[in-house]
Amino acid sequence: MSLINNHPHSPRRSFRSRLTLAIGGSALLLAGLVMLTIGFLARERLVLEIGDSLAERAFQMADKLDRGMFERWREVQILAGLEMIRDPQAGPERKRQFLEEVRQTFPHYAWLGLTDAKGTILTGTGGLLEGQNVAQRDWFRGGSQGPYLGDVHEAFLLAKLLPASVGSPLRLVDVATPVSSPAGEFMGVLCSHLSWAWAREVRGSLLRPEEQRANISIYILGQGGAVLLGPEPDQAVWTPELLERLRQAAKPDRPHQFLAYQDSTGVEHLAGVALCTGHRDYPGLGWLVVVRQPLDQALAPVDVLRRQILAAAILMSL
Repeated sequence: MSLINNHPHSPRRSFRSRLTLAIGGSALLLAGLVMLTIGFLARERLVLEIGDSLAERAFQMADKLDRGMFERWREVQILAGLEMIRDPQAGPERKRQFLEEVRQTFPHYAWLGLTDAKGTILTGTGGLLEGQNVAQRDWFRGGSQGPYLGDVHEAFLLAKLLPASVGSPLRLVDVATPVSSPAGEFMGVLCSHLSWAWAREVRGSLLRPEEQRANISIYILGQGGAVLLGPEPDQAVWTPELLERLRQAAKPDRPHQFLAYQDSTGVEHLAGVALCTGHRDYPGLGWLVVVRQPLDQALAPVDVLRRQILAAAILMSL
């Protein structure tokens, strides 16, 4: 009887083999389904968590930019109202010394200057640009009408006079306001050129070294889509269609201000977005902050989890 049961073609042995294969196959199939289900749920949850984290980082960056610009916006207006600036009897040297002291308190002022009513620069920090006429410059024309903000731009007159940031040209933000005499007459414009290196420091305070190694990057885009700040070197292409998607995602009424998109090279990214809308009476310049990470790196933990589940399933089936 035992010889019959141990024969290779024994019905009982054949049944036992088929049953073993069926159980092992079912276990593998069940593990595969579990892996797919858990992987899908984990992916959705991870996308939500990382997307919200990137969006929070973008909001923090936008908020710091808005608050920093608000402080400079109010500071220039307060300076323009001080007696030292408004006093016609105070000579250019005294006013220059005063502006130098102001600049030392906030080194990111690349230059502070005061013009007369016709646009000739009476005094400026470092003695720079004194005597030059800037009546055609936007900051003088705008600043003669009221508080003025100029978007980020390359330094023009100051480019050869001030040191550039390491690896990039000198870029400035203009903040200007009219100056009136004690009698209420227009005397000129007080202008500050804020170095854009300030924004790089803000970015550095929000981006830890391990996040940089994970290819998390922060961009500031102007209203027209120009890259005002980004990683260097940078190959990102921001098409009008993508910019519109990003700005739509940045609307404050959205529950989650992030999205996944594919760039011009075919790489998928997860990006948190936020708009610089201003702070208090500072109106903002409409900058768009984008904090992004390649999707495959963001979802790397899900891939690890899937491999672990598959390995456990194979061991269990064996």
